[in-house]
Amino acid sequence: MSGTEPQRHSPRGKKSGTLRSPRVHSCNTYAVVWALCLALAVVNPAAYATPAVTGATCTVNSDGWCINSALKFDGTDLATVTALRIGSTDTEQQNITCTDKFAVTATTISCTVAMASSAIAGLYPATLVLGNGTQVEAGSVLLGALWETQGMPTWTSTTPSSPHKVTGESSSWPSTGEAWTISGTFDPAKSYSVVFYNTEADAVPGNPSPVTCAALSVAATKLTCTIIAANGVMGMYRFLVKDTTSDTLLLGSTSLNSIAVNPPLPAVTGASGECATSSAACISGATLTIKGTNFNHRDALYQRFSVGVTKAQRSAIRLAPTAVSETDVTATLTVADGTPAGSYPVFVEVQVCMMQMMSPLRYVGNLVLNSGSLRL
Repeated sequence: MSGTEPQRHSPRGKKSGTLRSPRVHSCNTYAVVWALCLALAVVNPAAYATPAVTGATCTVNSDGWCINSALKFDGTDLATVTALRIGSTDTEQQNITCTDKFAVTATTISCTVAMASSAIAGLYPATLVLGNGTQVEAGSVLLGALWETQGMPTWTSTTPSSPHKVTGESSSWPSTGEAWTISGTFDPAKSYSVVFYNTEADAVPGNPSPVTCAALSVAATKLTCTIIAANGVMGMYRFLVKDTTSDTLLLGSTSLNSIAVNPPLPAVTGASGECATSSAACISGATLTIKGTNFNHRDALYQRFSVGVTKAQRSAIRLAPTAVSETDVTATLTVADGTPAGSYPVFVEVQVCMMQMMSPLRYVGNLVLNSGSLRL
């Protein structure tokens, strides 16, 4: 008998008891998964790319402003964008929409941007909304009528997460020559400028120049300048802060109050006319020419005179401007019957905007009734 042991075989139809290594099975599974992921990425790379906007252009209206106009954004990987939001608050996004004629390609987003009448002209952040709900910052756009500005860009790369922005202003009614401060976060190593724009279209014709911000100084939390409005400047103004080092505009100023700036106040040097030399001639209907500087020479009615201290005195004695130049104002005097003789102080104020806001009262002299002279 042979000493060799007989070979054992599994019964026909049954698997051998020898198992494959679990490690080999796992590696094969991972290889298949990675192959599928790679295939998806190759087939649809845009599904994993973050859209980016690099610029925007606007087909402006007949006045030259981007209002209810065709707006186009340029960029990369934009095909997954399903909506565009403009504004940082719900109210802003409701007042400014970009849904009409909305169209997207891999490199462009286009729409007709519509602004409600209550929307404020200024700089607004733009946000891309992707198909999966993700939101991507897309810079900021300058929309609305920015009267008295030129060459302003439609788009700037500034976003709400940018480190530098505007948060406040020291006064909404400063006077020419005063120090005026813009609060916020700034880089003292950079240079900035302030651009004012008029929001009152009917104040623009005849304006000698826009409001300016001279001798600007930069600190980490504020910009300070001397605010200047030339004689005859009128309007309600808003402003933009420009980082001139990087050529970008800062967000934040659009949400602040508009401002009115008092121009240089009138200074009276004298008067002429019969009423100027004889109080007997100072009767209702008399004409008086008041000479000086810094009158609002755009219209006689942009001057307002007050005579007297009490309400009763001011009601009884009136000077109504009828003509104006850069050097004088002609006014018609009205004196109510029974007005006591005496010396009455005269004040003048000038209109600073089309909302009929007036400058502070400026004392210019005394009107003397029934005593023989007018002292101005």
